[in-house]
Amino acid sequence: MEKAKEEVFSYCRKCGGDTCHSVVAELYDALKEAGATDGKAQAAAKAIAEHENRFGKIEADLLVLKWMVGAILAGVASLVTKTFLG
Repeated sequence: MEKAKEEVFSYCRKCGGDTCHSVVAELYDALKEAGATDGKAQAAAKAIAEHENRFGKIEADLLVLKWMVGAILAGVASLVTKTFLG
């Protein structure tokens, strides 16, 4: 059972945080306790880990986009200021 948990955790090591590990561990344990087979619990935990990794990448991409929009707005504000006040 511990080997199966480690195999599931290997899918969420990319995220770099402990949140993914705790979610996967809780899901795996809950499914096993509910009577799911080891294979089904492992597959469901892997699927959740993959989604966690995808969401982390999306959040990182959004952060970059926010900075880009901020830089563009600052540039537009400086051009408007220069046009009307300078």
